[in-house]
Amino acid sequence: MSDTLPTGSTVPLAHALDALVDRGTITPEQRAAVLAEVAGGAATPGPTQAAPGTTPSPARQRRPLSEILIEVGLYVGAALVIAAAFVLVAQNWEAMSLGMQITILAVTAVAAAGSGLAVGHGASSGSARCRLAGVLFVGAAASAAGTTALLLGESNDFTGVAAFAVALAVMVTAHLVAPSTITELGMFVASFAVLQSG
Repeated sequence: MSDTLPTGSTVPLAHALDALVDRGTITPEQRAAVLAEVAGGAATPGPTQAAPGTTPSPARQRRPLSEILIEVGLYVGAALVIAAAFVLVAQNWEAMSLGMQITILAVTAVAAAGSGLAVGHGASSGSARCRLAGVLFVGAAASAAGTTALLLGESNDFTGVAAFAVALAVMVTAHLVAPSTITELGMFVASFAVLQSG
């Protein structure tokens, strides 16, 4: 089918467009745009314009496979390091003094939170950096909650509430610095834990 219209076809086209407007198929602005395009005969096709009152949807960009593999590798590597550290500490946990236990958890919380701040600062919302920062902040929240629980002791009635409240504060900070689904989930879990322990 030819893309051009024969001379003199503008009038029948106008009637057809009027019928479409009357039926509500197109808007008067769209009718005017079609007539202007046919009458003007633009030399080069421009970008497709969105209908009045609508927002053009951006083309969905596919992430390169290499970027996905790098992110997965970072998660796997971090998980292996954390698992190794956890096993090492767990084997000697009972033999450690309370002060040593508190120190280990506090240092872990500070290191994880600092790393999360460094990774997430300036990252675009929902990016791989934000997700990685969210994982680091989850570790910081758990360590901070453990530190709080050890400091207050099991005999304190408010130990659970205080520990989970600290975790919630860390996750709120994380969401402000590097918003992602991970930080949202962390806030939800911490909030639920505070309510349950209250």
